[in-house]
Amino acid sequence: MDESDRHVERHVIADLRSAREHAEHLRRRIQSLVERIAESEDSVADVYEESARLRPHAAERLRRRAREARAFAARERAFLRDGHAGWLGAPHDGAAPDVGSAG
Repeated sequence: MDESDRHVERHVIADLRSAREHAEHLRRRIQSLVERIAESEDSVADVYEESARLRPHAAERLRRRAREARAFAARERAFLRDGHAGWLGAPHDGAAPDVGSAG
């Protein structure tokens, strides 16, 4: 392997490292966003439930919307719990994806 090949190899390794770091950063951002969405949906559900108490004529519709919001929040939390905020939507086990081999 000559110097030019080693130079290319170092750049490829650096690029892969940078891509993995960026992917991890994005995974953490997605996780944070999903957590905030779930919290927001719970807050929306609370408002619907309070509105149902104050508006008996629309209570059933408002309670249905509250259940839908809570179900959405539960799906968001399951998304995180099941590890889908990892690589390309696949469960995240902390390992980098297999990027294949050039050989």
